[in-house]
Amino acid sequence: MERVGFEAGAMIQHLFFGLQSKGFEVVCMEARQVSAALYAMRNKTDKSGAKGIAQILRTGWFSPVHMKSREAHGLRALLSTRIALLKKTMDLANEVRELLKIFGVRLPYTGQAPISAARGSLARRWRMRRGLGR
Repeated sequence: MERVGFEAGAMIQHLFFGLQSKGFEVVCMEARQVSAALYAMRNKTDKSGAKGIAQILRTGWFSPVHMKSREAHGLRALLSTRIALLKKTMDLANEVRELLKIFGVRLPYTGQAPISAARGSLARRWRMRRGLGR
């Protein structure tokens, strides 16, 4: 076997680096080109799809896809997770801020977490109502 070829996809990174570590020459092909080449096939089965991909690999009618390193994929995962967590944190902070408006508590938009700001604000209101002053 000279080369191993497959379409680009979401789960391909693991397969690509696994086969490459075993010494195979691995080619990842542009999925749209492979799909367009296989579109004319009458019977679309796994076996005929594999034969079609092998034919595309033999003839060279494909564009290879650059496979990013595992480190690059890991860094991208960390960054996207951080962005998602920040977004959820802001959504929760805004939700708390809006809920407290119902009770007449207006929190400032500071870098401080809304829960700790609300705790201080509510404690001050409670003391004032009880006549305890500050």
